[in-house]
Amino acid sequence: MATSRTTLRPDLQALLDNFTHLKNVYLALKTFCNIQDELLQYEKAKSSKMEEEMKKMTKTFSSLEEQRKKSIEEIRKEKEELQTALLESRQECNHLRLVYVDRNIEDEQICRLQDELEVLKAELALQEEKHKEEIFKLERQYIEELQKYKTLLESRQEYQKFDSNFISRWPGLNVSKMPKVLATDIENEDDVDEDMSATTKRKKKLYYEDKEAIIDI
Repeated sequence: MATSRTTLRPDLQALLDNFTHLKNVYLALKTFCNIQDELLQYEKAKSSKMEEEMKKMTKTFSSLEEQRKKSIEEIRKEKEELQTALLESRQECNHLRLVYVDRNIEDEQICRLQDELEVLKAELALQEEKHKEEIFKLERQYIEELQKYKTLLESRQEYQKFDSNFISRWPGLNVSKMPKVLATDIENEDDVDEDMSATTKRKKKLYYEDKEAIIDI
């Protein structure tokens, strides 16, 4: 069975074609807007997660800093105590040496005291070396944590800069330009252009669909 096709006047056909084109542009922009909204939601969630990680990193960094200061202070006090003990031992050895000399103590006992003094010196040297290694380890850990925090902060700043450039990089799409045939058939063309120009300046809603307008073709 043959199908019949209604042929419209050229002006009405042109009007219909323009509205079809406008509908396609609207659907494309609506899809683009939905994609942009989803992308913005994803970026917001990612940004929120990164902020939480930065807060945790800052808290950990502060805790490590306090622990480092506390450890260094404890090592310093322990070193002072060892130095005081060494000084007291030397004074005691000198006093005993004088007493033993005065009492004609045998050289063997003096040598034994000297050996004990040397052993004490060696232990003090080992303790000092151990403390130096611990201080170096704490300082290196502090530098690594500081570098990690600095890298994370720079990454956050780069991300914020990228987010601003990404939004400002999309120019407003002007879909209000229509052929002259629309101006002759639609009396409210200026109002439609003003509505569509205003909506292009909004970020989340690009177009307003006027459901009350009735067009007679």
